[in-house]
Amino acid sequence: MEIVKILSVDYEKMGDKIAALRRDNMELRRYVCFYKQQYDGGDGEGEICTCDKCDSCADPLESLVSQEELGRVLGESKYVVASWETGRTSPDVQHLIAICAICKLDMGEFVRSCSVALKPE
Repeated sequence: MEIVKILSVDYEKMGDKIAALRRDNMELRRYVCFYKQQYDGGDGEGEICTCDKCDSCADPLESLVSQEELGRVLGESKYVVASWETGRTSPDVQHLIAICAICKLDMGEFVRSCSVALKPE
């Protein structure tokens, strides 16, 4: 029988990973671009951007997903996203599911990558 490691989520580490996703994850950029097209005066007929047709998110330096944009997609404020990124609070399960789905990440792997093993007493 294998001993199961007890893990604890490191919220600062999770915050760093969420900030990195905002900066580097192309799937998140595409989704935010699509979301803007759908809800910011778009015709509602758009598809998720492929970045070879879309000027608004093709340039990595100009297409950083802001805290405000991520918050809007998730139904939260930029202050909530900032709080997650500093490790003061953590996203709840529904937000983690949404973030992982949008970014095409396995939620279990994402949470494990933000965890530390607790030492047995």
